[in-house]
Amino acid sequence: MGGGTTATFGAGTYNIGTVSCSGTNGYSICNTGTSLTFNGPNTFVLSGGVYNGGGAIMALGSGSSSNSYNIGKASDGYSINVGTSKIMTLGDATGSGDFFQTPATISSGGGSCLALPATGEHDVNGSIDAAGGVVMGASIYTVNGYVAFGNGGGGDVSNCPTSGTTTGLTALGVTLVVSGASTVTCGSTTSAFCLGAGFSTVKLTAPTSSSTLGSSTAGLAVVGPQSSSNTAAASFVNGASNTQVSGAFYFPNGPVFMSGAATLHDTVDSGACLELIGTQVTSTAGTAAGSTCAGLGSGSTGTTIGLVK
Repeated sequence: MGGGTTATFGAGTYNIGTVSCSGTNGYSICNTGTSLTFNGPNTFVLSGGVYNGGGAIMALGSGSSSNSYNIGKASDGYSINVGTSKIMTLGDATGSGDFFQTPATISSGGGSCLALPATGEHDVNGSIDAAGGVVMGASIYTVNGYVAFGNGGGGDVSNCPTSGTTTGLTALGVTLVVSGASTVTCGSTTSAFCLGAGFSTVKLTAPTSSSTLGSSTAGLAVVGPQSSSNTAAASFVNGASNTQVSGAFYFPNGPVFMSGAATLHDTVDSGACLELIGTQVTSTAGTAAGSTCAGLGSGSTGTTIGLVK
């Protein structure tokens, strides 16, 4: 779709091959027009990736919560590629048997807005690398790579995903499980998780035991690499000035770095509790961290906050 085109497709199953898109082979859906909408419920079986560029607005599975996404890989290594200042939304996949899986990286450019669906499990055999606003539907996100927001610039986006809302990252009822099979340099640190430039509106809450989606990871916001040989870090760097995390941030084999006036706290919800777990926690250059969690550490009571080695 291109040349100012506006198009709408109806409910159904879409089995789509590939085409060259903006000079790159291997995309199944290529939108450089004005807008492209698939009204759900939809099942997507795509040989290649999905690209949204031009002046584009794209909606997949619109108006439905019963969608499924089997998205392929383009030759540039992306399953989902959202261009600078573009909008892409994916309807939820919470019906019986619904799923979301990609064999490659999900990427978005600065000023863009990407809304990923709620579903039981997101299987991403690649990384998540975003420079624009991202809304992550409630789910367990298993990412065989790294997760980075703002590593190469970008940041918060206004009117994302709705008018009057500013979003850097909104991920409520989410667990991010990150393998670190591939890493990113965040600041100057080799990292499996990176939060950086311009992302000053970040809200991440772990699922609860009563969550319909993701209850098996209740209380876990982020789970880092589990191999003792993978010491990739979790890094919060310049510009990550208002990061709100409720749940355990668990990096058992890697350090947690905070630098460049980054702030980290847990005032997302009434049951908020931030626990940072790493081989080392380093805070430099005007950073700050706080937790409303009570009773951490041996002998702690009441409103005492504990640092445990």
